[in-house]
Amino acid sequence: MLGSPTLQTRRTLGDTILLILQQAIGSSTHLVAQHVLHQLLPTTALLWRGMFAATGSLAWLLWRNRLGTLVRSMGTQEALLVLLLGAFAVPLNQWCFFAGVQLTTAANASLFYALTPVWALLLSRILRREALSAQKTFGITAALLGVGLVLAEKDFAFSPEHVLGNVLLLSASLAWAGFTVLSQLLPRHYDALSTTALSMLTGWLLYLPVWIALGAPLQLEQLHPTLWAELLYMGVITSGVGYLLWLIPLHRMVPSRVAIFSTLQPLLTTLAAVPLFGFVPSISFLAGGGLILIGIALTQLG
Repeated sequence: MLGSPTLQTRRTLGDTILLILQQAIGSSTHLVAQHVLHQLLPTTALLWRGMFAATGSLAWLLWRNRLGTLVRSMGTQEALLVLLLGAFAVPLNQWCFFAGVQLTTAANASLFYALTPVWALLLSRILRREALSAQKTFGITAALLGVGLVLAEKDFAFSPEHVLGNVLLLSASLAWAGFTVLSQLLPRHYDALSTTALSMLTGWLLYLPVWIALGAPLQLEQLHPTLWAELLYMGVITSGVGYLLWLIPLHRMVPSRVAIFSTLQPLLTTLAAVPLFGFVPSISFLAGGGLILIGIALTQLG
């Protein structure tokens, strides 16, 4: 018993490191995705990204002999949950992000994804997975204000021609929150690796009919080694490793305490611009970063 507080502290620190790393991966994805989408249609880019994620997931499930075991033990409710997680992960979250970011600005993408903890807390409250405390609400509000300050110097787009892009990004944010909360409804024998693999595999299979219905080309003539490497990165690292790092803490934390780390992404994305583009942090940026960190801390304690 004497060692339990220390163990809990280590787990909390470990989960925090995993979530910060996950957000760092997510931040890099924005930069990679922008380059990819300059050369490929969103529907085609997701086809190849999803193929890499699904292939890697299937290989792991077969190698560990998990696919047959999970399918045989899967009840109707669990099967529906896996289908929902796959739909939220790929056709809704990833496709809406790819399509939306082409129709509006990167600042809008960061803003809408920063709203994820709001949707996660509300959905989690509806499903009675966690309580709506004043401190948690204040923490999320502080973090969102921080995001606003971090993005204050960016170009937002809320004119009529950007409505569709903004709606798609909002849908992506809602889907990510849905994935976050519903993943906790799976029984405990669905560990983070199994849940990630099943979600990637199922999600890509659900996306295939969408890709066919949209009549998107393969664009093989556009693909070159650098582009293949970027698609591989998004499929294996962003989808595979990134989702895994998100799900591991969810086995021990309520959804809002995990989702609040989404507010770090605009901060990390902008910091990445310091060495790449010579960005000089402003007072507004530094104040916003401080508010985000305070908001995350308050949400963990709330």
